Amino acid sequence: MKKILKIISVMLVMTGGMGSVQAQWIQQQVPVNTGIILSVDFTDELRGITGGWHGGFFNFNGKALCTSDGGTTWIQSIVPDSSRSFVTVTFVDSLTGFMAGAYNLFSAERFKSNINNLERKGFSRSFIKHLENIGVRAFPDYKGFFVKTTDGGRNWFTFGTLPSEISYLVGMDFLDVNTGFATTLIQDSTYQSATILKTTNGGLTWSEALSIDTVWEFGSIEFIDSNNIIAVGRGGSFDSISSNTGGMIFKSTDQGINWTLQFFRYVEFTDVRFTDITTGFASASKWGDGLVYKTTNQGINWNLIYTQSGNVLIEGIKFYKGSGTGMIYGYYSDLNIYSFTRRTTDYGDSWGQLQLLDTTGQNLLTGGVMISQKNQYITGGNPFDQGAIYHTTNGGVVFAGFSGNSFTGKFFLSQNYPNPFNPATNLEFGISDLGFVSLKVYDLLGKEVMTLVNEKLNPGNYKVEFDGSGLTSGVYFYRLTAGELTETKRMMLVK
Repeated sequence: MKKILKIISVMLVMTGGMGSVQAQWIQQQVPVNTGIILSVDFTDELRGITGGWHGGFFNFNGKALCTSDGGTTWIQSIVPDSSRSFVTVTFVDSLTGFMAGAYNLFSAERFKSNINNLERKGFSRSFIKHLENIGVRAFPDYKGFFVKTTDGGRNWFTFGTLPSEISYLVGMDFLDVNTGFATTLIQDSTYQSATILKTTNGGLTWSEALSIDTVWEFGSIEFIDSNNIIAVGRGGSFDSISSNTGGMIFKSTDQGINWTLQFFRYVEFTDVRFTDITTGFASASKWGDGLVYKTTNQGINWNLIYTQSGNVLIEGIKFYKGSGTGMIYGYYSDLNIYSFTRRTTDYGDSWGQLQLLDTTGQNLLTGGVMISQKNQYITGGNPFDQGAIYHTTNGGVVFAGFSGNSFTGKFFLSQNYPNPFNPATNLEFGISDLGFVSLKVYDLLGKEVMTLVNEKLNPGNYKVEFDGSGLTSGVYFYRLTAGELTETKRMMLVK
């Protein structure tokens, strides 16, 4: 499986001839240090909630916003202190909502989690004690998180009990205030798997609805109706990763008791949405192309209906229920990275002119919602800087954006080279003082996917090779920390 990594360092120029100047996307003001906004939902035209995360110096912090005036004013929500990342948000009535993601493990709790995992793997107590003494963290420093609001998103509190092995909640959908499904990620030091969980009491308790060893990760999940559920994921054979990986679409027709699987070789699904009980769409990527699949028979068969070529990642797809109006959003790379959206009004038979949503290169696009066929939101931003919310009330063709802040300091982190590359590239950095240095790679959800440097270094320039094999297509962040200095850059991985 071929991988291409690109650093995102962008200054976009708005192109002409993009459509009617009377239609527009407007970037709304959000509180400072919001970070990236991964998900958004509205209960009506005025009341909305968002979830995401911001990269602090010592840790990552879950961030949530709410509005009661259609985004004219977004305020910071109060969330539990341990929150790491809110990946998915949803309203279930006018005041009640849920968020799913992960929380940070701290000190004794983190050690206990690691010890329990090591004991289950058969390590001796003396060896575990040795690891404790030298500070080894053998397992992820986060756990799955489910929180609830009853006041429209102003205040959030932890709710219910998740299985202890869950590292992240990724996707989520609720049929009503009681019945819902969530997709999960399970990680330890050597293994990654994924499951689907179900609740029938509003998240108070969760039971396993699906677990298959060959599924590495799930994405979004959606109710088609009260009996039919669709989820997308990725997996394959562990003994032949290069030839047996691909996208997976799971369907249940009996409220999650039994599931059928369809496999799409080399495809990576990102999102799935149904506009009615028979017609649905799934966004994906394959070998650098952005793809849209469509079903007209409730997910029994899926056909490829749209391809956008040229190092493209379609991050999400949304449709207004009961209509043929939908949108895709994501990014494509040339020498730079361009955030874009396209719109359809005929159930995906044709897609409108490509619209550049960010003229600065600062903001990624990661979430969206369609309140009506004209009233739409797309969210994103930079997890180590500022969040972004874009809004249109007439379909949106011309966009006006803000520029972000750039980092300056006494050390440097350079762009990778070669760029693009397959499958390895070099990262160069410099430090001016003796001290402990870390260089780590994170994904859009805030999960740490690789540690490249984690040791004391002398002043000087350094070069580290990074191999992107085994990672899925998407945007990643690599972060250099030395003493009190830190710098982060973005990069895009495209098969």
